[in-house]
Amino acid sequence: MHTLATEPRTQSGTRTALQERGAGRLPISVVGQGKTTEHFTIATHEFDAVLRHRDKVVDLMLPSGSQRALIQSVQWDHLGDDVMHIDFLRVVIGQKIDVEVPVELVGHAKGAAKGELVKIMMKVPTTRSGLFF
Repeated sequence: MHTLATEPRTQSGTRTALQERGAGRLPISVVGQGKTTEHFTIATHEFDAVLRHRDKVVDLMLPSGSQRALIQSVQWDHLGDDVMHIDFLRVVIGQKIDVEVPVELVGHAKGAAKGELVKIMMKVPTTRSGLFF
C-alpha cells in the first residue's frame, strides 16, 4: 500500500489548480466519516505510482496524522492523459462500506457462438455486508 504525503491547500480555483499542477502537485479532496471536506495537494509522481500498481486504497499523511483512504474518483483532462483532481473517501479499519466493482470481460462467451442469449454485466454491487479495511 502506498503512502502519500499531503500539503494543505489554502486557496482554491482554476488558476491556483493550474499553478499547482505546473509545480508537479495534484489537488485532492478528502471526504467522508462525518467530517468536513478537506483539500490538499499530493506529488504527481507519487500518484502515478499508485496508478501503475492499480492500488485503490492508500495511506494519506495529513497534518492531523495518517488516514487510510479509498480512491473515490479521478478526474482526467479532456484527452484522458493527465490527472486533474482526485477525490478520496476516508475509511476506517474494521468498518463496512459498500462499493461497486467494475467487470472487465476478456474473450468471448462460448454460448454466444451458438446463438444463446448472453447478458453482459458492467458492474457487480457488493452485498450489504460490504468490505472490510
